[in-house]
Amino acid sequence: MLNEISIRCTYGTDVTIPLIGKFQDKETKKQIILLSNYKVLVDIDPLPSQQIFKYEFTRRKPLFNFRWASDDNDKTVWVNWIKQHPQINHPENKNKNGQTYFELVDKSKQDENIFQKDNSKVVAYQLVKDMNTSTLMEVAFFMMLNPSKMSPVQVFNKLCNLDSGLIQQNPVKFLAEWKFPDVSKKVTVRKAILLNLIESKDGIFYINHSPIGNTENLMVYMNENEKYFEYLKKEVAKQDVLPYGIITDMPVEKAIAVEKKPYKEQHETLSSQVKEERLMERETNQHEIKSRAHQQQLRLRELNVKGWHLSLAWAEEIRLEKIASAERALKKNNEPVSV
Repeated sequence: MLNEISIRCTYGTDVTIPLIGKFQDKETKKQIILLSNYKVLVDIDPLPSQQIFKYEFTRRKPLFNFRWASDDNDKTVWVNWIKQHPQINHPENKNKNGQTYFELVDKSKQDENIFQKDNSKVVAYQLVKDMNTSTLMEVAFFMMLNPSKMSPVQVFNKLCNLDSGLIQQNPVKFLAEWKFPDVSKKVTVRKAILLNLIESKDGIFYINHSPIGNTENLMVYMNENEKYFEYLKKEVAKQDVLPYGIITDMPVEKAIAVEKKPYKEQHETLSSQVKEERLMERETNQHEIKSRAHQQQLRLRELNVKGWHLSLAWAEEIRLEKIASAERALKKNNEPVSV
């Protein structure tokens, strides 16, 4: 595998700025000499035949690019040491001191980071896709997204869209944090924030009107005040309901597929348990309506209301109005009357 670094002069190229491969390592206090043949001497003076690396940055030569094979140990060591040059700005540089004149970019590392991020995007996408719908909603709250008025496909797209999804902005971080033992506590606290159970102003959270700080401070507070967290968890449970129509034990992938189908197909796809529950609910409602109608008919008969034997055909509002009218007349005359 080929690796590549690029060094550019950040001071300007109107004048010649040399980068010379000789410096002292802060940690070991040893002299490091980078040779022009891409080898390294540590605390050893070079021989007359050995030249110290030197590259002069000018307007015509603003960049120094260097490629080498992964299995070339001498060049790998040389690159690792040039990253430590005091005048070079690089995240791994422990010898950087004050102003730097050069910036080093490890293009191989960039490619590796891009691969890692892209790979993590796929892993996170599949992880969420394999969840059930109730866990999907937990992930939404974890990512500070309130899903209470959203369908599964809307939530999934907000979280996992490969270009703009909340998770996909930093999938490596999500995959790491979702495995933390305290993830359920974090979900509860973030639910409380989104459900306005925790007061916030200008990015600062308050408990009982006392400032706590940011989300990290909030978690520290919850860990130190277990009783308050238990109270908060109960308050969250009162408001924490899934959107109407979401089946909690359905896999996300299946829920999305159902949502995309026409209504008739959606109904056919529902589990037999859900169908049975809806049928029982409908039958119960119809039974209650018939029972009320018969009770109202009996009362109309007791009050000797004209046409009571046909009252089952009347609307419930008419039956109730005639009962109320007859009862007022009975109270007034203290005897049954015909209406």
